Amino acid sequence: MAKPNRKSFDTLTHLTGLIRAGHLDMERFLDEYDNLAIRSNYRHPLSITEYVSRELDTASATSNFLRYSALRQLEAFLKKNTDLPGSDDQSRVDAALASFASSERKCKRTNKRLRHYFTHPERIDPLMYQVMRLAQSISHDIFGSMSRLTFHKICERSGFGPGFNYSSTDLEHRHRYYKVGGPHAVTAAALPYVKVLLNYSPHWRDSLISEGGTFDVVGGNRVTTVPKTAITNRTIAIEPSLNVYIQKGVDSYLKERLRHHGVTLTNQVRNHPPARRGSTRPLYAATVDLSSASDLISTEIVRFLVPQDWYTLLDDLRSQEYTFDRGRVWHRYEKFSSMGNAFTFPLESIIFYSIAKACTIISGSRLSVLRVYGDDIVIDPRAALLLYDALKFAGFTPNTEKSFIFGHFRETCGSDFLAGVDLRPVYVRRCPRNDQEIYNLYNRLLRHRLGFQFHNLCEYLYKLAGVPLIGPPDLPRGKNFHRWYAGKSVEFDSYFHAPRSEGERFRRWDPHLHRSYWRLRVLRFKPKKQDTTSWNMQFWYLCFLTGVSSNKGVDSVSFFRRKTPVEKFYRWEDPPWSPSHYDCFGERLDS
Repeated sequence: MAKPNRKSFDTLTHLTGLIRAGHLDMERFLDEYDNLAIRSNYRHPLSITEYVSRELDTASATSNFLRYSALRQLEAFLKKNTDLPGSDDQSRVDAALASFASSERKCKRTNKRLRHYFTHPERIDPLMYQVMRLAQSISHDIFGSMSRLTFHKICERSGFGPGFNYSSTDLEHRHRYYKVGGPHAVTAAALPYVKVLLNYSPHWRDSLISEGGTFDVVGGNRVTTVPKTAITNRTIAIEPSLNVYIQKGVDSYLKERLRHHGVTLTNQVRNHPPARRGSTRPLYAATVDLSSASDLISTEIVRFLVPQDWYTLLDDLRSQEYTFDRGRVWHRYEKFSSMGNAFTFPLESIIFYSIAKACTIISGSRLSVLRVYGDDIVIDPRAALLLYDALKFAGFTPNTEKSFIFGHFRETCGSDFLAGVDLRPVYVRRCPRNDQEIYNLYNRLLRHRLGFQFHNLCEYLYKLAGVPLIGPPDLPRGKNFHRWYAGKSVEFDSYFHAPRSEGERFRRWDPHLHRSYWRLRVLRFKPKKQDTTSWNMQFWYLCFLTGVSSNKGVDSVSFFRRKTPVEKFYRWEDPPWSPSHYDCFGERLDS
């Protein structure tokens, strides 16, 4: 394969090269008609996406998991790729804002409809009324009573989040030093809670008073967008700093309450076993997913399901208005809480768990199958249709493309099971533009869940790198691994991870430490240190309040720079493996 030209970077040519190399690695698992359709559209990625989307249902229905996985991987190269022809930043932003406006209109209709029904309960269908009343009872049991001790626990758990605040103007303002030192913003309804909360942090309170610190009272949050797919962005809301501070306490407290009721929001792996078993035994478990779940949480469904004292607290801590232009024009929210509110995730989990559990009990289904993680629901198939009706009554929209009741496919929490096999592909969010992005895609391809080995694509990426560096695998663990595999983190990708079969010859045994080691020095990333020479004692005092020691400096969460390697890397002029010597599962072919 010819070496790609990095000097004259053309997005379509680069995307065509990725598709062609990936297709060559998987063509043996596709039908002759599939290969012909894909091969003739290398330079028309949108046509490939449309074709693959049509054929996925056929491959799933026949339980041909090799063909299905190959098609899903080709789709993953393109579905979220922002370099697709016709995809630009402005069109994705416009699509996200249109979806946001549509969600607000839906919430407005839902609020009007639910207010009418809850005022006249005799007009509700008797079965649906029974489901909602039981869901209300379950939800009240999870929340518990709002007492002085409860608020004390919330205040003890409060803290700043990792993202931006309403007053943030620079990437560096994500650091906790800036969040402690201000400027601070808060909504008028949350201001009384903040004054009580400061009594739990007397040093911070005294520091703010001595500096003459004031709180900027704002109407609500500001809405912006972040990348999601090649077609649309995702809308998020940036909350006032002190609202977030208390919302984090509510978030932690509600997660603990859910854990006492068997719902764990710190680990999504609990959804996998029943979903995997449901893919081999379709009558055991179904998976249900929702479209724009957090954007469709209307105020009336929260008012009905949440206890009144809790509703008052949540309503005061949330942003009741939003702005697109930093406060010049404000709009009233029809939804209860948006993405960006710290307690949105546990709140929606409680709502969906309460409704799903009520449907399971009323339909006489198995409660042992029930799992909820945000809007990802695993439930007994006998209760799934009733759950559909209950969710629609509550104003939510089940995503029929990602919900599976029949057949041998189940999708939940980052895993795709077909006949018991996890077929989750490697997604490409944009064509690699620098060595680190090349390393990231290459290393994730080496760990494809099904076991595909992309020799042609790996060779293409290897030749695309300016100075190819090779070293031992250095991967995150736990939740960080799932984040890395999804392509959302490149921190562990400063070189090509050597395949195990080729890397073993660079391993040595240390007789003193009694363990093996690699003789290659690898390039790593470390946080960039901020210049603290101009900081006065007041600044260092604020850092002390947040646990930052002066001898360690202050680490930025947004910037990384390279360390200078002590040794030179061992560099191969050509890849140490050849595509002609291996099949897609890494088995050596006869020459």
